[in-house]
Amino acid sequence: MYTPEKWDRVIELKKEIVESCEVCGGSGYIPGSSKGKVTRCDCMIVYRYLKSLVRANIMSDYWNLSLTKMEINDEYKTIVKNYVQKMRMMRKKGNGLVFLGPNGVGKTSSMAVIGKEAIIRNYEVRYFTLANYVEAFTKQKDEVLEDIDRSDFVLLDELDKVYQKSGSDYVLKTVDDFLRNCFNKSKSVLLATNWTKEELSENFGQSTVSLLNRRCLFVIMDGQDYGRKIQGGLKRDINRFFEDVDYMTPTIVEEAMRMESTFAETYRG
Repeated sequence: MYTPEKWDRVIELKKEIVESCEVCGGSGYIPGSSKGKVTRCDCMIVYRYLKSLVRANIMSDYWNLSLTKMEINDEYKTIVKNYVQKMRMMRKKGNGLVFLGPNGVGKTSSMAVIGKEAIIRNYEVRYFTLANYVEAFTKQKDEVLEDIDRSDFVLLDELDKVYQKSGSDYVLKTVDDFLRNCFNKSKSVLLATNWTKEELSENFGQSTVSLLNRRCLFVIMDGQDYGRKIQGGLKRDINRFFEDVDYMTPTIVEEAMRMESTFAETYRG
């Protein structure tokens, strides 16, 4: 689903990527050798891929991120890599991951990398925070809830940042019901939280943790703040802040081409 905000972003991307392309003259297509045959220009392929990322709520901070670029522990990389390699089976079984650890160790980045790979393979993906979901549920934003329900891979972030009134089990029940609904439909759920497994149990109850244990692998992450590390020194931060956005980086183009190939194979099949 494209909300008005998402659609504005998509239009902006088309202007920046396709309409400014000198190779195809802004049309997004290049005439082929056969009469009447045209092929998509690289700009259109990249645009279609980034459009899918916008639809999935994958933040632009992660568009140019790949597993090889992540400076996280090799053990965590191996888990993410194995999950991606066995994605079809993970989706079929409805298996997911729960990333636990402090800020900046790569929890959201790991989810984003997996989410992008799922999109490339033609799965529906939705990233959102628990606060987003609780707000949509409380205000009965059916279009948002239905959009989430259409996803194959659910990326649920910031489980530790939802306000809960003292003595109220509303959030707890909302989370438990949501997870049960996802697992009943064999969706693959990826979660991220700053809490430890014990704190997760204290705040959401042993029943919810037990439910996660049956379908998800808990990945306890630690290490230095990855977010600070990739920013570097002040001069690098300033240059990075003011530099133009490049949507045609090798990482983005390679991922876009793989998605194009997947769609072509699906269409032929």
